[in-house]
Amino acid sequence: MARPVRVTVARSGGVAGMSRTWTLDSADAPDPERFAALVAACPWHAAGTAAAFEADPDRFAYRITVDGHVVDVTEAEVGGPWRDLLDYLRRHHGPSQ
Repeated sequence: MARPVRVTVARSGGVAGMSRTWTLDSADAPDPERFAALVAACPWHAAGTAAAFEADPDRFAYRITVDGHVVDVTEAEVGGPWRDLLDYLRRHHGPSQ
């Protein structure tokens, strides 16, 4: 069994400048093992910098927090494992803001 984990994604930017936040706890995920595998597959130490995060305000930027570890990922970087995690989170998240 995977250890409990909570992931929060805050999306900002875009042409309209709208912000959204999604949070999912592994205990609330329909498949906690799959959720944990998606989290583990992301390249946490190779994520973008805050400077890249703020470089293009008309594109989406994502601030992803897991267990107190925060990474900033630009829209251009959201592919592969990041996309898989974000898609899963959006499908199964708790109440969003």
